[in-house]
Amino acid sequence: MFVFWAGNNYCKINEVCKEFPKIRRALDVISQLLLAHEWTQEHLFVSSASPLGLTPEGKQMLEDSGFEEFFKANKSRFFDYIDLESPQSEAEVEKAMKDLMLYLEEKDMAKIELVEDFSYSSGRSVANILFAYSIEIRDRYLKERPFKPKRPSPD
Repeated sequence: MFVFWAGNNYCKINEVCKEFPKIRRALDVISQLLLAHEWTQEHLFVSSASPLGLTPEGKQMLEDSGFEEFFKANKSRFFDYIDLESPQSEAEVEKAMKDLMLYLEEKDMAKIELVEDFSYSSGRSVANILFAYSIEIRDRYLKERPFKPKRPSPD
């Protein structure tokens, strides 16, 4: 009985996993549309324009939340993670940083208590704070390690 159930559900799980990138892209588009139309009650730390950037409120939040101390304590970890992903474009750097922040094991991150304390005292979600952090870290990474446009090889 279990073998039948597991085999039946494996196919369903396999199909969902194949569709995950499409689902994720759709959720990103929906989120950007909601932010662009200001249909959310959240504080907007990140603009919906491409490439994503911090709003004035997002820049102020970085100062107020202790971002500099958090960044300095984790800089090598962030940059090493991006390097391990071997990004081939600025967009891939952004994706790597957003993925790291999205799946962050908070208990393993130095100075995470700064984020948690700011979240608690300001009533803003940790997820939104970390998302804004990911954009700032992307910018700092690209400033230190800029990509050079690849020119087509002459054939």
